[in-house]
Amino acid sequence: MLQALLAGGGPDSGVRAYLLTVLRNTAYDRTRSERRVAPSDDITGVADRALVSVPFDDTATAAVDKSLATKAFAGLPTRWRDVRWLTEIAGQPPAQAAPRLGLTPDGASALAYRARETLRQGCLQAHAPTTPAQRCAPALRVLGAWTRNGLSERQARAVEDHLRVCDFCLTLSAELVEINNSFRAGKASARGVNHRPPEGRRQRLATGTGQFAAKMAS
Repeated sequence: MLQALLAGGGPDSGVRAYLLTVLRNTAYDRTRSERRVAPSDDITGVADRALVSVPFDDTATAAVDKSLATKAFAGLPTRWRDVRWLTEIAGQPPAQAAPRLGLTPDGASALAYRARETLRQGCLQAHAPTTPAQRCAPALRVLGAWTRNGLSERQARAVEDHLRVCDFCLTLSAELVEINNSFRAGKASARGVNHRPPEGRRQRLATGTGQFAAKMAS
């Protein structure tokens, strides 16, 4: 990738998605070249047991995710940030938080859901390039909402039509689907062209301001 950039090639935007594609293709090439290696269902038999048990902590990616989550949270209306704070950080159920928000219990519950969903879409959208190519702009502007199944059928079809002919945007959409899977299970799910992944595990939270914003989106 560095050689391509030095030669004047490579991406003008969306570097992360481009880099992930390069890494994925490199891994495929290496796997094909090492097929002579006999697979084993017990890695501890061929590797140091202590090394196998060491978890990988991608601090660089975590820092980027915290920054994007913080940006998305800051973009919420004040009232929506308040309800996320009360229900997630203070741990109050919507019925308990309702009087402080001047709402009925049902109103507070509905607001909490809308705020959570909008924040999740915003966190996903923050991964898209801010200055996309002209032909990609209409799809990329709503890719976060599309990933969360938040578009109308007509809008979703337009995005999917573009993904079928644009490898860059398709790669980015797959990345957003993976990030979406890290959110806690909710009513909204990812809508994919070739995949519909299940919702699953709780997103890992780091420390500092990023922890707060990431928890708001989880």
